Amino acid sequence: MKKILLSFLAICFSLMVFSQKFGHCDGQEILSLMPEMKTVQAQLQTQADQLKAHLTTEETELNKLIAEYETQNNTWPEAIEQSKRQAIVNKQQEMGAFEQSANDEISQLQQKLLDPLLKQATDAIEAVGKENAFTYIFDASTGLLLYRGGVDVTPMVKAKLGIQ
Repeated sequence: MKKILLSFLAICFSLMVFSQKFGHCDGQEILSLMPEMKTVQAQLQTQADQLKAHLTTEETELNKLIAEYETQNNTWPEAIEQSKRQAIVNKQQEMGAFEQSANDEISQLQQKLLDPLLKQATDAIEAVGKENAFTYIFDASTGLLLYRGGVDVTPMVKAKLGIQ
């Protein structure tokens, strides 16, 4: 009786394993082809250009301070020389802080703009998974997909999002 029960359980388990349906898609390709992505990229580029322009202006001011210091430091009294040297150090620190702040701002803006697109893509992938009875859909763009078996659902997700 035990052997029959164990055999039955083994057969049921193997049927469950083989009845699973796996698929994969390229999430990066899907995101890059979404029409809204052009708007996101344009907004990010505009913001980055503005921040870069400000940093360039600050860099020009720093270069002027350095040039002035290099040409005139021998003629200044010690107090002025120290003051000018400190002004250069302060400007360098200010620029470093600004650059870090600008990078953080760009990252936050990118996250804010991409979150709705990621949700839209995720919802489409989930809908395709439910409609086609997939057990799992892996994102091949993450590099974690070790086996490319199963069905490539990228075209189905693109169709769900209205991407040609």
